[in-house]
Amino acid sequence: MNKDISIIELIQLVFKKLWLVIVMSIVCGTLLFIYSKYYLTPTYVSRGMIYVDNSNVVRIPSELTEEDVKYADLVASQRLATVYIEILKSRTFLKIVKEQCGVDITVEKLASIIEIKSKNDTEILEISVVHTNPYHAQAITETFLENSKVEIPRIFKGGSVEIIDHADIPLKPSGPNHVKNALIGILLGIILSVILIFLLDLLDNTIRGQDDLIDKYKYPILGSIPNTQKRKKTIYGYMLKADKNKENELKASQ
Repeated sequence: MNKDISIIELIQLVFKKLWLVIVMSIVCGTLLFIYSKYYLTPTYVSRGMIYVDNSNVVRIPSELTEEDVKYADLVASQRLATVYIEILKSRTFLKIVKEQCGVDITVEKLASIIEIKSKNDTEILEISVVHTNPYHAQAITETFLENSKVEIPRIFKGGSVEIIDHADIPLKPSGPNHVKNALIGILLGIILSVILIFLLDLLDNTIRGQDDLIDKYKYPILGSIPNTQKRKKTIYGYMLKADKNKENELKASQ
């Protein structure tokens, strides 16, 4: 049966089955929270920072004004920071870190757990490592910092690297976020319940009125018989007034 349903009718349909939406959202949220808390392995993040000096790498003409020099130096720092990040992400550098960190890990896995970003578009780079073992995270980060002091000056002659913050040992896990996962589960439950309500309505072949009869059988309605009898509420439910004899028989049997 073809159904043309408006947005308002869809909303009304959902509100009629609101109990289903609530139940499924609670169930999905609870299940995802339990899975996140008891089945996902906690992860730890160790961070460190380095300062990369570009004064010996980039030469700015002396005839520029002070404002021009500052702007040119900022642009140079931003460009060089991008280059430094690519060097530190290179397979050659990651292989050096892998061999010296003392952690059994592949280069591909190492590349996936390391994040390098420039702080406010400056020469300061923050390195963070995510690992299920906090001591492994600290070891990898510290090895990364120490080797950057050798590898970057080797490529950029005259450049230098200074460690600002050494790698710390994370005391608390950074993930997973149980509350966030529970909220995702609730949202998933709402979406699934709404889809289920729409599917049940589309598969429902109940005849609800004259329009449904016309759509299904393609015949016009010649007439209809109205229900003119009034109903009377009794202790046995609603009963037509024409059925008084049956009502009296029921009372006599009590």
